[in-house]
Amino acid sequence: VENMFVIDGVNVTDVELGGGDDSKTTNVVYEFIEEVEVKNGGYEAEYAGALGGVVNIITKSGGNEYHGSVIANYAAEAFVGDRKVTYWGVGAIDADTQYDLGFGIGGYIVKDKLWFFAAATPTFRSREWTVTNEYTNMDQSSEQTDNTFNFSGKLTFALAKNHVINLSVFGDPRLTEGGRLSTLMDPNRDYKTKENGGTYNFSLKYEGSFGSDLYASLMIGKYMNEVTIKPLSGDTNTPAVFVNSSANGLGYPVGYSMGGFGYMSDPDTTGRWTIKADITKFWGNHTIKAGFNFYKATLDSNDLYTGGYYTQLYGSWWRQRYRTTSGDAFTDVMALYIQDSISIGRLHLNLGIRAESQSCHGTDPNLNFEPHYNFFNWGFGDQIAPRLGFSYDIFGDFTTKVFGSYARYFEMIPLDMNSRTFGNEYDKMWYFRYPYNPAYTKDSGMHFTTRQYGLHPSLVQDGIKPPYQEEFILGFERQLNEDLSLSIRGVYKRLGRIVEDGSFDGGSEYFLFNPGDWVPDVTIPEDYLRAPEEYRTFPKANRTYKAVEVVFKKRFSNNWQALVSYTYGRAKGNINGLAFEEYGQVDPNITAAFDFPELLYNADGYLPTDIKHALKVDGSYVFDFGLNVGLSMRYRSGRPYTDMGENMWYGYMAYLDQRGTSGRLPSMFTADIHLSYTFKLGGNKTLSLFTDIFNVTNNTKMTRMYTRYDNVNFYGFSDDPTTIMPEWTKPASPSHPDYGKATRYNLPIRATFGVKFEF
Repeated sequence: VENMFVIDGVNVTDVELGGGDDSKTTNVVYEFIEEVEVKNGGYEAEYAGALGGVVNIITKSGGNEYHGSVIANYAAEAFVGDRKVTYWGVGAIDADTQYDLGFGIGGYIVKDKLWFFAAATPTFRSREWTVTNEYTNMDQSSEQTDNTFNFSGKLTFALAKNHVINLSVFGDPRLTEGGRLSTLMDPNRDYKTKENGGTYNFSLKYEGSFGSDLYASLMIGKYMNEVTIKPLSGDTNTPAVFVNSSANGLGYPVGYSMGGFGYMSDPDTTGRWTIKADITKFWGNHTIKAGFNFYKATLDSNDLYTGGYYTQLYGSWWRQRYRTTSGDAFTDVMALYIQDSISIGRLHLNLGIRAESQSCHGTDPNLNFEPHYNFFNWGFGDQIAPRLGFSYDIFGDFTTKVFGSYARYFEMIPLDMNSRTFGNEYDKMWYFRYPYNPAYTKDSGMHFTTRQYGLHPSLVQDGIKPPYQEEFILGFERQLNEDLSLSIRGVYKRLGRIVEDGSFDGGSEYFLFNPGDWVPDVTIPEDYLRAPEEYRTFPKANRTYKAVEVVFKKRFSNNWQALVSYTYGRAKGNINGLAFEEYGQVDPNITAAFDFPELLYNADGYLPTDIKHALKVDGSYVFDFGLNVGLSMRYRSGRPYTDMGENMWYGYMAYLDQRGTSGRLPSMFTADIHLSYTFKLGGNKTLSLFTDIFNVTNNTKMTRMYTRYDNVNFYGFSDDPTTIMPEWTKPASPSHPDYGKATRYNLPIRATFGVKFEF
């Protein structure tokens, strides 16, 4: 969620959730890629803020000779080992077929003047499932098709010597129809989806040299995406029904769903303009680069539920939740930066600084604020990000160096907050007593109470400051010989500040703040005073990552290459970041993590990303007769988990143990093999046959577990005076019937096959 993806200079990361929705981040087929650069730390001032890493991709271009390729890939369930099936029926696949048919061609239109590259690779996938319904004990079947149409094109025009213009277009439109029935879904539920989506992007870039010491570039580009999610049946009037308690009086198991389709988008439209300009000057032992960046991100959301609401069945009551999110919003980000790369004898310095401004605007129409209300308006002085690095050649022979860096990265706030907190979102619940009657609605007069989230406009902390993360790296690298190198580095990342939302009354009134830096002037409800005093304030948000990484590299020579790395790392804190993994929520900066102060009890501990040991081995060998063998192995120690209790308003988000101490999932080892054989057909023509075999050891251990532990008690503030408040005690045994069951297993051994013709 916290990474940034850039293709041909265009930021193609999901605008709304910051990368939390894969369907809204552009995917590029390997055949279109010329170069991939992954920056996971210590990157220069020219790169915009990403609290994680930056993946920079450059697509292929044409040249003065014609080159091309035709490729076909095929995978089927016949080439997959025995799948383990979760209690929800995930993994119970009868058929899974996928094939790709693609081509790419590049060359010249006018030799030495105008070149082109064009490629397309459509992907077609179909799946079928059969599961046994947990309530009816009947077998039920379902199917789904997913089609993606990847494309890429580029024109390169030489204006004059050392002056070039590139026009690049690329995208991945897709269509999904159907869906998967689970063991906990009524076979008559309207579950099949029709989803249209995909991204379309373009960039126009000028690059030019003026003499031997001055280089300039200018780029303008746009990312565009529109996703429509509707029921395949066309029925948008029937609400969905979800069973949240085994004591529902109707005999349905927990997690069962019935009725209509539920959540739909009609449509969600996102976009981002990117403008970049920079100048590089070579001056003695200095390389100075200065530049300007501008990003304009837009979101037009139209999210609702079929029938206007969905129903949740609890023990002694049931409720209907009416929720819609609509309206267009935008955020403008500008940045100025300068960096200097200096060589002074054996010492090399990278000195840079980046200043950013960020202006975030709500939607039009708007529920509680003026249309396009400007809720954050941080200037250049509020977001100053130093990027400092050094390396020192210890012996002066380029074989041994010590290096390090310090950097500060500011977050570009995703537009989910613009749309929900400062938008036209309506979220209200009507509560009813049993017996359950689906004919009752909010207008029937049969409810006994109501509750509305965001009943009052959200307060914003005076002088609220932008979120950022700091990073420190110190390392050592030794060139063992011409082909081998060994490096050791230590990494320390610290969340300096975050923006989140909180509430003292169960969500009726929210406020946006920097946790730990501000106590809002709001009335605390009388019932809430039952909580211990320390749970009437919020702690400071914190997250740290400490790691030591050892890397052995063998460059390609004598027919083989290898990369081996081992990382020991620890991730601790009271917030994951922009996603709340234990709660299954991706709502950047407005997750439930800091919504109620008492629910931060036990929250400071080992995070789900705490992987103590990680080993990676990658290598390949090319035989002289045309066979290429590749091996990729991965080992990681088990991820921590926490047993969770239920809050009346928000569901399972109360930590019953200190975070990350309830247990750990199994450690994981996988190994993948690539085999290819190339036939030379004369000239520059070749034919390659290849296969990729994944998880050759057939490791099918559990990778995710159901951690909802207590299905009887409520934890935290509610209207119920018997609610358990901090400090609470974890029950001796789990009461949730599904606690401890696997929600996901590692995929078994499987293979894909392909053929490629190049000319």
